[in-house]
Amino acid sequence: MESRLLDLDLPPSLVMKAEIEIQEKPAWRDGDIQAFKDMIQKEDNLNACLDDRFIIRFLRARKYDYDRALRMLKTYYAMKAAYPTLFSQLQPSLLASALRQNIYHILPDKDDEGRHVFIIRMGLWDPNMNSMEEMFRAALTCLEYISTDTSTQVCGIVAITDCKGLAFHHAKHFTPSLAKRCAAVLKDCFPLRFKGIHVMNEPLIVDMLFSMLKPFLSAKILSRFHFHGEKLESLHQHVPKRILPLNYGGLKPPLPLDGSDLLQKLMDAEQWLNDLDNYGYRSKVPATKVLNSEKGNFFTGYFCLQGW
Repeated sequence: MESRLLDLDLPPSLVMKAEIEIQEKPAWRDGDIQAFKDMIQKEDNLNACLDDRFIIRFLRARKYDYDRALRMLKTYYAMKAAYPTLFSQLQPSLLASALRQNIYHILPDKDDEGRHVFIIRMGLWDPNMNSMEEMFRAALTCLEYISTDTSTQVCGIVAITDCKGLAFHHAKHFTPSLAKRCAAVLKDCFPLRFKGIHVMNEPLIVDMLFSMLKPFLSAKILSRFHFHGEKLESLHQHVPKRILPLNYGGLKPPLPLDGSDLLQKLMDAEQWLNDLDNYGYRSKVPATKVLNSEKGNFFTGYFCLQGW
């Protein structure tokens, strides 16, 4: 893990792709990073991490548009201040029970576009063992880990949400307010480019859950949702069989029977994940202003109603 965190450079095969798709020019990168740091340091009451390896994620996620990257970084920290039980304490040692439930998987191979594939099997979640807040934090911990990969910062990520086994005793924990926070990760506050969200084996209850999420997503993100039911051939049109496990009609071995391997990978990054909690807004007041400031921001009405 440490070697991943030490490197800003892209594989040679992605240098041209990065220049075309996200406007990253190697000769300008150091200057872009410094200019972005200068903007961040002008933000009152924000103690942000200024490590190049951290902030380049936001530049790449917003195609080197400084203003949009800064807005994302501010929202990232504002959400930590607003919802510490969801967006802070992402240490895998604190989430070991949730991660061992065999729900989250990061496939070892990338797809044809160089994207990581993240599998979530929420039907395996036992609410008696771990709260929804813990499961949310566990998923976010995985995303923090994935986002350290320089190739993924350029190419993005694909998610497969397997809903097999999902029932009312799961769905009752998914509230409209939680839907807004899930939407924030996909749309506003997390430095990853979500290029596809594939829903598999969805029961009827998923329609109700998606109806809560849909109003908070942009048309662009909504266009990246694909519902496949039990049709593996439909999934294979988007995610190649060569990287998929047998569980999804692929050519790779079945998914592990527990989450030990993933937990160990995350444990190797424990110190870095722990350090993330050392930064943020010094009080909730400026965080509130961030969440309520953007015209059309879906957070605005909610936070006003909550008295933030």
